[in-house]
Amino acid sequence: MPTWNDVLRPRPEEIWRELRQMRHRPPGRASSGDRRATFTSSLEQAEQMFRAAATVGYATRPLLLFYGISQAGRAVAAAAVKAGPNDYMLGTHGIATTDMTAANLTQVIERAKGSGAFGQVAEILGSPSLPEPTPLGDIWATIPEAIEHPLASIAYPILTLDPLDLDPYVISNRPRGIVRGIPAGTVTEEDPEGSLRAFLSCYPGIGEYELVPLPDGRPNIQTDNDGRAWAMVVWEESDSSVIARRERYISVTQPVYGAGHRPLIFPCVGGNQAVLHPLLAWWAVLHALSNLARYQPVRWSEHIAVDTSKVAVAIEVLLDEAVTVVPDLIWHAIREVV
Repeated sequence: MPTWNDVLRPRPEEIWRELRQMRHRPPGRASSGDRRATFTSSLEQAEQMFRAAATVGYATRPLLLFYGISQAGRAVAAAAVKAGPNDYMLGTHGIATTDMTAANLTQVIERAKGSGAFGQVAEILGSPSLPEPTPLGDIWATIPEAIEHPLASIAYPILTLDPLDLDPYVISNRPRGIVRGIPAGTVTEEDPEGSLRAFLSCYPGIGEYELVPLPDGRPNIQTDNDGRAWAMVVWEESDSSVIARRERYISVTQPVYGAGHRPLIFPCVGGNQAVLHPLLAWWAVLHALSNLARYQPVRWSEHIAVDTSKVAVAIEVLLDEAVTVVPDLIWHAIREVV
């Protein structure tokens, strides 16, 4: 029986069919000339690499997935309206991975000096890059499909939002919602509101908000059975329509392609003040895993050994999800830039 996730998410065959259809009449600036040739040939290579990745084991899968997403990035750049004649051709990778011999995947991802594919695609997508060295686990934690399988204890996980007041008969100009998933210990007894606001400052999508008070005036911050906290927040809006309220919730959660558009709130990573684009989060993680598999094959074999490695299943989950999720992100990214 298929799960709800299977029903809501397009199958890889459907996504690649849509991408192949684009090649008949490439969108944006990839409609003719060298940009068209770059768009079509890059997508063909990306598709072949992803299809091949689905047929091989975990020992080599990250290599194919990374080069597949890298080639797809060339198609995104070729189609991008804002990329000029000298900007759409991608050169070096643009990021580097250090500490590849470390245990438990504690690698650090760094943006390389100078121009490179990662930074160029980030600019095209209107996303921050990685201006500071960033632990792999922090970027891994921004991928929704990896929520249940983090690499380490995460200080700033993905949060969820339960929207309230979406009933069209509710007369309110202040959309409100419950923010869930706040790690245990984040909210202190001495200063619950101050500690919560300091924590939520790493989630720029939440914007300007107020904490809904309890009858005694204290902020409505509660604790779930698992020890994680939740808080009820409210935003100021001049338009009281249900459409305006929905738009507020969408702006807060930044819907995630390939994840059923769940209401998720993402943290910043890499010293940024804005959220990393989901395609780039996958790009950075797959780059690190592919480097490890290519240059440290013995260490990589140890990581994926389920009998002895505590991160093996997390790796399997991520590489399995990539086969389906990343092509969908590629399709949406192309649509974003044209």
